[in-house]
Amino acid sequence: MGNEYKDILLGKKLGEGCYRNVYQCKLGYNLVVKVEKDEYNEYDFHNIKEWNIWKEIEYADICKWFAPCYHISPNGKILIQEKVEFSRRKDYPEKIPSFFTDIQLANFGFIKDRFVCSDYGSTVVTGSFSENKMKKTDWNLGETRN
Repeated sequence: MGNEYKDILLGKKLGEGCYRNVYQCKLGYNLVVKVEKDEYNEYDFHNIKEWNIWKEIEYADICKWFAPCYHISPNGKILIQEKVEFSRRKDYPEKIPSFFTDIQLANFGFIKDRFVCSDYGSTVVTGSFSENKMKKTDWNLGETRN
């Protein structure tokens, strides 16, 4: 099969992280494709981590805090996720659930009017998935404070 998926799935490159590249999905404007970088695929499977977290919480109330994942390739190299809008920084909430640990502007955004985490493949989800415990976030610094 080789790289046939590139012609079918990958549109414009939207961004790049340490472990993955993100592309507009040709199958729908509301979708992105996250592709694991080859040099890290043997060590860190952020797509698989993200997929597993999504599958664990997708029917729970807290799923509203996460960008939905729709499909993952058998080897985990390709993940299709709902696209997030990042241009509304002024609307970011002052508090987020305490289970998020990788607090960076680039990891959060909006799906319509809903604030979500779009990059939770490297997030260490701590404790139980509870919305009862919130923490203040300073989005200017990209870190949280207690």
